[in-house]
Amino acid sequence: RAVLWFLRHGTTPLDIQRDVDIYHPAIQELGHFLPSLVTANDMAKRRQRAKDFIDVGVPEALAMEVVNLSLLVFGCRITQIAARTNVPLRFAASVFFAIADALDLHWLLERGSRLPTASYWDKLSQGSILDDITTAQGDLAERAILALQSKGDLSLQHVPQGVAQWLDTHAVAFLNFRQLMADFKASSTVDMAMLNVAARQFLRVLRKVG
Repeated sequence: RAVLWFLRHGTTPLDIQRDVDIYHPAIQELGHFLPSLVTANDMAKRRQRAKDFIDVGVPEALAMEVVNLSLLVFGCRITQIAARTNVPLRFAASVFFAIADALDLHWLLERGSRLPTASYWDKLSQGSILDDITTAQGDLAERAILALQSKGDLSLQHVPQGVAQWLDTHAVAFLNFRQLMADFKASSTVDMAMLNVAARQFLRVLRKVG
């Protein structure tokens, strides 16, 4: 997925050595603290998945490192956000995850990534939809950071409250998407069509907020 991210969102022409120099240390840094930014419910699920490895003899520290690798899928986008807004990586990541928590995006992405695909084209479509959602999430995070910067508030402790207040100022724009997510969570299943509808609705929110 990281390779696809660079192909879709990296600079043109690609400069592999430059990207390694920029993103490698950032991804390493993110790996140290990203698990601390997930919700308690998410962490409980990760610990349960790690237990499956631990039960067959994998050391606990290694098992947790393996199950937390999925968080690094967002690493390139967070690194890009931090560079564009000139904020520390941890602040950019905190806002990125606060947006996801407030809008149930982690839930949506998890369900979407687990959908079965019958063909190469189904898999390609699934990946494109998930990428659209994550990209839009990053765009919202950038706008939220700029709003927080304008207030001079770059305290990590204030991120959840600051993001919540920023979302409240755009409550009307998010109304339909929040209702859609409530309907999805009340449903027993999420299929590809529903995922596509969610992505399209989320992109409309982005245009309204922008």
